[in-house]
Amino acid sequence: MRGDPQRPGPPGRQNRRLRQEVERLKGAVRRSLGEQLDQFGAADLGTRVDELTADNQRQQGELTQALARVEELTAQLSESLDDLAAVRAASLRRMIRDENHACQ
Repeated sequence: MRGDPQRPGPPGRQNRRLRQEVERLKGAVRRSLGEQLDQFGAADLGTRVDELTADNQRQQGELTQALARVEELTAQLSESLDDLAAVRAASLRRMIRDENHACQ
């Protein structure tokens, strides 16, 4: 049963067969990609480049706006944390003062 696919041959022969299969599949992928690229004309590719460039510029603008918003929110958070610390300090002073008055 040398041709039986259920019984692989020696490891060396099997590895060689697998390498050949990989090379065959790589070639098929290359040919397929080549055919796909050939289907696009230079004008189509130029149009696609223009679309991608416009998308990139739009996304850069969105990124700039998002970074500005992050900066704004970071400043607001810092201010809120400062306010919270001040309120806590005032509350602690009031609590200590009230405790001192209660003890006297």
